[in-house]
Formats: sequence, C-alpha cells, structure tokens
Amino acid sequence: PEVLRVLMGVAPAGKHDPLAADVYSFGAVLFEALTGRLPVEPGREADPTVLAADLLARIVTQPPAVRSGDPPVPSSLAALARRCLAADPARRPAAAQLVEHLDGYLHRRRPARVLGVGLC
Repeated sequence: PEVLRVLMGVAPAGKHDPLAADVYSFGAVLFEALTGRLPVEPGREADPTVLAADLLARIVTQPPAVRSGDPPVPSSLAALARRCLAADPARRPAAAQLVEHLDGYLHRRRPARVLGVGLC
C-alpha cells in the first residue's frame, strides 16, 4: 500500500521502509500459497492512476481474510498472513519477527520421520 501511495503521488518517495513493503509482499505470496487466490484481485481499469487508487482503496477497506471455504490452513499461518497484509506498515511484523515466527512454526511442525528420513 505504501508503494502505491508513492506511485500515486500521495506520499513522498523514500519515506517508507522497504522491508515493510517486502513483508507485505511476502504476506501476499503466503496468502496465495495458503488459499489458492490473490489477497486482492486487480481491477480492470485502463488508467494506471485509477487502477492504483482502486487497488489501494480495496486494500484499506477490505483486508483479505482466509475464508472457511479455503483449504484447511493452520490458524497461526492464517494470522501471520493477515498481519503481513495490514494496510498500515506499522501494524505488520518486522522482518526479523517474521523470520522468528516462521522458524518457530517449522520447528513445531517437523514432518514425520520414518527410518530416520524425513517425509518431505
């Protein structure tokens, strides 16, 4: 969202934390991997400024959520995706927190082992 604001001329360039934008991007990839759909569908407007404004408005007013009809998604990963996709960068986890959370999740969810070999 903050990059869209810069592109639209609503926010000054260089005033946003690029790692926060990366966390948002990771959240979008995680959301799609968990649900099979994009967190926010792009519009069909031809004018890039109108398209950016529409996309930003939907990001701010309709935060993506994992729906009950989605494939089974671990609640901790669904919550992490939701936090990463916060429209306000200050509400997203820091990149280091994101790494810690994912590392903790992976260590709690080790695959079953058969004859000492992981089933990956």
